[in-house]
Amino acid sequence: MKKILLYILVSSGALALGSCTKELATYSGPNSVYFSMTVSTSDLTKTDSSKITFAYAAASVKDTTFKLLVRTMGPLSDKDRAFRVRAVADRSSAKAGVHYEALQETYIIPAKANSFLLPITFHRTANMLTDTVQLQLELLENENFNTKLADEIINTSTKQKVSLIRYTIQVSDVLAKPKAWWDYMLGNFSRRKIIFISELAGEPLANFNDPSLLTIPKQTYLGKFTQKYLNDQAAAGNVIMDENGLPMVMGAGAQ
Repeated sequence: MKKILLYILVSSGALALGSCTKELATYSGPNSVYFSMTVSTSDLTKTDSSKITFAYAAASVKDTTFKLLVRTMGPLSDKDRAFRVRAVADRSSAKAGVHYEALQETYIIPAKANSFLLPITFHRTANMLTDTVQLQLELLENENFNTKLADEIINTSTKQKVSLIRYTIQVSDVLAKPKAWWDYMLGNFSRRKIIFISELAGEPLANFNDPSLLTIPKQTYLGKFTQKYLNDQAAAGNVIMDENGLPMVMGAGAQ
């Protein structure tokens, strides 16, 4: 019986060893290049667009660089590999050299790598105060990569797709009503008012877009503090006007 058990164990070991020496199947298709960006959700859903705003940045900030993740599919290479990307003219209002730095002819996926962060530098321009400019990028085929991995279904029930070879970026300096703006204390929103409060109280503009930083007590203080300043200035003969041509006034709770 012991001999039988020993034979079974030896045979099983030989089979296991044989299976371990088998080569695993690897991807053997053509090399593809694609955009691989996700939105900040729990399931990291793919996206083919982003929005950038200069609105909450200091006036001294004139440029920002957006980094777009590019990935490859296929075996890694021992050599650097170039890939191509272009601006889609009929889907872009942003102008190279004005709203963004012109793209290079090619970019490089380094040897032994399968990804690259494509930098796109945008410039803050006067027209962004009222207009949103758009730049759509498209990956192109070359001798190293194809673009057959064109899209991906992100919702199986609705069949919603995102593009993997085109990516749209919208850029503006439009200061819209932020997340942390309590009308009862701060009154009707305007660009002039939020900048005025920010400068008067030394409160960074970016904080107005974060309710965890600009809490209800903080907004209560800002509303009453600003209204007192406005009242004092008016009493001294200096009426501070809002964008609508009327005296600036805070919310009902600040009166």
